[in-house]
Amino acid sequence: MNRKLTEHTIGGFVQVKAAKALDIGKLAGFVDKTAQVEWFRSVTNREVLEYDILQIVRAIPSKQTRCYVSKDGYTWQMGRIMEASTCDKGIGIEYDVHFPQKEAAS
Repeated sequence: MNRKLTEHTIGGFVQVKAAKALDIGKLAGFVDKTAQVEWFRSVTNREVLEYDILQIVRAIPSKQTRCYVSKDGYTWQMGRIMEASTCDKGIGIEYDVHFPQKEAAS
């Protein structure tokens, strides 16, 4: 398996070297030698685009980055990323998210 494939986890945040203006996206999947990246513009406007897998790099959103979390795919909560830490022997990243009601989710 290509080393680049093992560095990224589906659902993890990534940037595309050739598309820095698009900021941070979420890795949605792989098809052959391309990576599918989901760009989130709003809860009703998401787009998946494909890029050469060699253009994908892991990204860690900075503290206080706004994020949207859905447990069921229909209802969304807006929160802020407060902290990121590695998990799964350094392969995955877990985020501490704070919501306006002062509750936290990991």
